[in-house]
Amino acid sequence: PPFNVSKIGEISALESLKDKNFINKSIKHNKKWAKTLKTNFEKFNINTNSITANFLFLNFDKCKISSKLFKKKLEEKGIIVRSLEVYGIKNKLRVTIGNSKENKFLIKTIKSIFWMFNNILIIGCGLIGSSILRGSFAKRISKNIFVYEKSKKNIYLIKKINKKTKFLNK
Repeated sequence: PPFNVSKIGEISALESLKDKNFINKSIKHNKKWAKTLKTNFEKFNINTNSITANFLFLNFDKCKISSKLFKKKLEEKGIIVRSLEVYGIKNKLRVTIGNSKENKFLIKTIKSIFWMFNNILIIGCGLIGSSILRGSFAKRISKNIFVYEKSKKNIYLIKKINKKTKFLNK
């Protein structure tokens, strides 16, 4: 089987099936959080399976970042998800629904990962900074571009390139 369970895990699962109150509580918890997580993933074009279990399959085919990069960013925050590449399923992850505290942390982390990809900060708009700025506008890489620039002349020129640039040194 693709997701092996230890003998102790199997015995524990069989015992927990006898506790109907626990089962009902778990089902309610998983439905609530699966719906919340699904909604949050889909905000960033990460599609998921319909809600039927205590996990979601995440499909990154329409997302602006790959499952590998997303997995790496989650692991940097201590969140472990399962890659499905070992089963021949490319650009997909499996995430288990955790407890409320873990799920809230996951949502916060997802938002921070994509904030990073939706925002660019440029400090100083000399030759390199202005090239990044022009390229970012031309390719529409980011929703927001923040600039820290001291030179009034450069600020004037940047405003001519794009009026939507946000300056941080006011």
